[in-house]
Amino acid sequence: MPTSLTAIDANPYVYSYNQKLPIDLSKAFGLNVVAKALLDFHNLQLGIGVEGGSIKGTVGKRVGFKEDIEENFEYPLYVIPAVAAEKQNIASPYLMPHLMVHVKFNFSDRVYLYTGPVGGRMFSNNSISWNGKSSGWVAGGNLGIVIRLSDRISLDIAESWRMVWVRGDEITFENRRQWYNPEVLGPKTNFTQDYTHVAFAINSYNLSYANSSIGIRFTL
Repeated sequence: MPTSLTAIDANPYVYSYNQKLPIDLSKAFGLNVVAKALLDFHNLQLGIGVEGGSIKGTVGKRVGFKEDIEENFEYPLYVIPAVAAEKQNIASPYLMPHLMVHVKFNFSDRVYLYTGPVGGRMFSNNSISWNGKSSGWVAGGNLGIVIRLSDRISLDIAESWRMVWVRGDEITFENRRQWYNPEVLGPKTNFTQDYTHVAFAINSYNLSYANSSIGIRFTL
């Protein structure tokens, strides 16, 4: 099941700085799998599911150097010279248990369309929050078509949309993200290691992504 991530809205500022940092994830892509169990009625489906996988992409983050930020951490606008775009694990891996309700539109005994809302919670590892872990509530919807191949086996073709609201810890000097990036600073030496590439953590953000899937259903 391929996943395309369409947007992320982040607020990495500290203290009274409440500006939003736009992040370009136009190249984000991932793979995931979904398992679900449904109670199937003539015009309605009630179900529970688990989605899991990996989402990665290029993230732009406001960055500075270690010495500048240590001296002026309370005034980040004075010490953040640029936005660095780097490949990051956005939700990799992630697990999302969820509930769903589908309304069915029966075209024949063997073909029907379904659509309905989805709600759940995402748990993931990443490389943008200060501790590398995040969780958030999920809302979205499913739209799909089911083609019965036999009395017990069906083909399920679906498009799904998910919105995740991740809200994490406040950024402090102790929990900022910090790493050495050789693409920015060159090979690490005794001199350049003091100029560690630093970025404020992105602990609160929104993810909006779509799934396209083809699967097999088994009827008990």
